[in-house]
Amino acid sequence: MTIHIAAASGNHAVLLSDSQGSSNEAESHGWHKQFIGRNFVVGLAGADDLGLNIPHTELEDKLIAALYYADAAIESLTVDDSFAVAILDSGRSYLTGDRTLSLRYVPEPIIQFWNQVSACWKPMQVTIATMNSELESAYRRFSNIRSGMLTGIDLKELERSNLAILANRQKLVEQLVDLKKTYEELMLGDHPAQFT
Repeated sequence: MTIHIAAASGNHAVLLSDSQGSSNEAESHGWHKQFIGRNFVVGLAGADDLGLNIPHTELEDKLIAALYYADAAIESLTVDDSFAVAILDSGRSYLTGDRTLSLRYVPEPIIQFWNQVSACWKPMQVTIATMNSELESAYRRFSNIRSGMLTGIDLKELERSNLAILANRQKLVEQLVDLKKTYEELMLGDHPAQFT
C-alpha cells in the first residue's frame, strides 16, 4: 500500500509519502516526493481542501496534521513507516525523511549529505508524535463532556496537555529552522566542517 498525504496553502505545503520508502525502484507516481519541483507542485495542486481540520495555516501545523493522518494510515493499512517529507515554504523547497530512502532526482549536495539532511527528520518525527499523543489524551479527556462527566481533574489534564503541545510546537518550529539552515548551507556549498 502507498500513502500520500498533502496539505497546502498560499505560502506552505507539506507532502508525506511512503511510496519509495520500501523500494529502490522509481515509480512515476512517486517522483513528486523525490524531486521537489514541478512534479511536487503538480502533486499538491488542489490540495488545499483535504477535509482535514488544521486549526492554523502555519507550516508546522501542516506537518503535524500530515504525520497524524499518516500514522493512522500505517495502523490501518500496514504500510511501511519510512517517509519522504517534501516541504515548500515561501518559495523554497526542502526534502528530508528516513535515512534508508534511495534518492533520485534530488540535487547532488542533498544526495551526497543525505545522512545529515535525513538526521533532521527523526527528531521532528518524535516531537510530532509526542504532540499527537497529547492531542489524543486531550480528546479522550474532553470526551467526558458528552455525558456531562467532565471533572476538574479532566480540565487540569487538558491544561497540562495544552502546555506540553505548546512547548513541543515551539521545539518543532526550531527543528524546522535547523532543517532549512542545514539544507540551504548544503545547497549553497557552504559546508560546515561536519559535512566535509
